[in-house]
Amino acid sequence: MRGNRSGDWDQTGGCREWERASFSAGCVVQLEPKKTVLVVAALAAVVAAWCGVDALIVTDEERLEQLVEDVTGPMDQERMTRALSWTDPSVEPVEVVAFGNTEVYTDGAELRARASQAVSRLSGDDLRVLRSSITVEGDVGTIALQLLSGRGMGNLEIRLRRHGDRWIVDRVRVQ
Repeated sequence: MRGNRSGDWDQTGGCREWERASFSAGCVVQLEPKKTVLVVAALAAVVAAWCGVDALIVTDEERLEQLVEDVTGPMDQERMTRALSWTDPSVEPVEVVAFGNTEVYTDGAELRARASQAVSRLSGDDLRVLRSSITVEGDVGTIALQLLSGRGMGNLEIRLRRHGDRWIVDRVRVQ
């Protein structure tokens, strides 16, 4: 709303002749201090609400980022346990493709035993992420990682399927 001393608007956008004469750039909008505070408070409330809603909503990609954290870093039994918490072979069998060999696990105990063997060989290695990509299309999520360790570089691809609010790994590919 433009400030105007007489309350009458003319056809030049609301500026009176005496207002245009005093400012070369046109008339200036002036709000009363009380209105200014209300406008600023309203804008602040809108921004705070938007930020609050954004912070409350966790996207699928953000959920899957947690799995990246669970499979990278120093390799130990705790990390393996966190990574295996993303599997449930009784709900979603897990296909593991490692360097050309393919195994499908439908039994959680068998999968844990095999993962434990793999972790014991990698124990002490620190897997660092060089590149990562997370995509979600419907109820299927894919994580593609390029990893670096003391043994060299490798690629890890993990596919997950959504079951309700939970994401479950159904394929792991190591190259």
